[in-house]
Amino acid sequence: DALVGAATFDVATGHVQTLDTTTEGALLEPRAFASATDFGPGFLVAGGQRPVAGVDDAELTLNATAEVYDAAQGHFTGEPIALLGSRTHHAAVTLESGRTLLVGGRSKVGNASIAQYQLEIVDPESLRSSLGDVVTARIDPQAVRLSDGRVFVGGGSTQDGALAEPVGEWLSPEGKLTSTRLSLDVAPRFGRAFVPLSGGGVVAVGGCEDRPPASDEDRASCALSCVRG
Repeated sequence: DALVGAATFDVATGHVQTLDTTTEGALLEPRAFASATDFGPGFLVAGGQRPVAGVDDAELTLNATAEVYDAAQGHFTGEPIALLGSRTHHAAVTLESGRTLLVGGRSKVGNASIAQYQLEIVDPESLRSSLGDVVTARIDPQAVRLSDGRVFVGGGSTQDGALAEPVGEWLSPEGKLTSTRLSLDVAPRFGRAFVPLSGGGVVAVGGCEDRPPASDEDRASCALSCVRG
């Protein structure tokens, strides 16, 4: 916990200023695996978990709040915004409207850990959060805003560690679920990245296959190149 905080980096001078828990305007909550998105005149840091060495992820405390950084003032401002559910290992993207869309991740209902399937939207005007549509549950998904304003959500895994399917789906510019899904001909992979193209498409890049090793050499190679082995 002592290492969790924030720092500002001046791109003109290279000066770094830390904003740890002793600094006015610091990040108030430890937030491993949080998201950060453009939000009004600054950005929003949402969700995450309290990191504790040696404790399984499923046992950690998850954040159900978000904090706002004001770029003009150079620090975090106000009280944390209450989210409608805890969320970590999620994705977030700024919509055309300026609101932040939170997608997927891991959540808790009571003491039970679940893969999050409910979209959530945070408004920079009201500083309030509202629930959105129900989508495919994904832990560690990717979310990108496309050139036509829509949002592509892809990748990620289920609560039991299997690859989430379909591989990807498109949301409307308002963050609403649509009927458009990525073809099942595109095989799911762990750790794949998605890059937006003009015209509302995406390039799927890299990732690790979910298959048994072909040999001991193959097993050793996979262990080196993929965190999943």
